[in-house]
Amino acid sequence: MRDFSKMTLKEVLDFQISATEEEMAAYGAYHERMRQAEERHKLQLTIRKMVPGKYPDTTLDDWEETAKRKDEILTYCRWCYPPEVLREKYRTGAEFDDWEGEAWKAQMHNKTQLLLTGSAGTGKTVVTRMIQCELLRGYRLRLAVVYKGAEDLYQEYRSEGGAHNGQRYTQCDVLIIDDHGQGGITDVYKKWLHLVIDRRWEQGLPTIVTTNLNSEQLREAIGDALLSRLSSGQVWKFEGEDYRFRNRQVISKK
Repeated sequence: MRDFSKMTLKEVLDFQISATEEEMAAYGAYHERMRQAEERHKLQLTIRKMVPGKYPDTTLDDWEETAKRKDEILTYCRWCYPPEVLREKYRTGAEFDDWEGEAWKAQMHNKTQLLLTGSAGTGKTVVTRMIQCELLRGYRLRLAVVYKGAEDLYQEYRSEGGAHNGQRYTQCDVLIIDDHGQGGITDVYKKWLHLVIDRRWEQGLPTIVTTNLNSEQLREAIGDALLSRLSSGQVWKFEGEDYRFRNRQVISKK
C-alpha cells in the first residue's frame, strides 16, 4: 500500500491517472481521514480557548472524579442535545416516544436539571468542566454552553445596577453556575436568579449548579423557592476529603 502522505504533487497527479479503482478508493479514504483529523484539531483548538486549564486535553477516564461517574455524565450529556439530535442518533425505545408536549418537558426537567453538592475539593468543578467539554465536542460547538462562577454572575448583575435582563442566561442551550450560595447576595438578586432558572425550566433547557453548602445552609443562603427549583431534578452528592489536601499529603510523604 502506498504511503500517500509522502507523495509529491507530481506523484499524486501521475497516480490519479494510472490508479486502479481500488487504489483510488484507498486514496479517497486517506483524504477523508486527513479531513476528519483536521476538523478534530480545529475543534480542539477552539475548545481550548473556551475552557480554561487542562480539561480540554483530557478525557473522562483521566480524572478520578469523572471516571467514577462516566456513565452518569455521558447519559446526562446525551439528554442535553436538542430533541432532533436525540431523535436522529439516540432513539432506543419508549423513553423517546413522546417528542413534544408536556411529557417530553417533564423528562427534560427530571434529566437535565442538575445540582451538585458536596464540600470543597470533592470534584464538582472537575465534573462540570468535563461535562462542558463533552457537550462542546459532542455537538461540534453548535451548543451554546455558558459556564459562570456564581460570584462572577453576582458581580455582573451588580455592575448593571440590577437592570440585567438575563437573556443570555435564560436562552443559552446549557447554563452552568459553579459554587452557588457563597458570599452575601441580596433578596432582589435571588428573585432575579430564580426567574432565570424558572424560565429555563419552562423551556426544558439544561441547567447545572454546584455548591459547597449542605441543604440547610443553601436554604438559608438562597431561600426555599430557589432551593426547591434547583433540587427538583437530579442531585449528585460528592463526598470525601479535599483532593488538594490529599495531594499535599502525598507530596509531603515523598
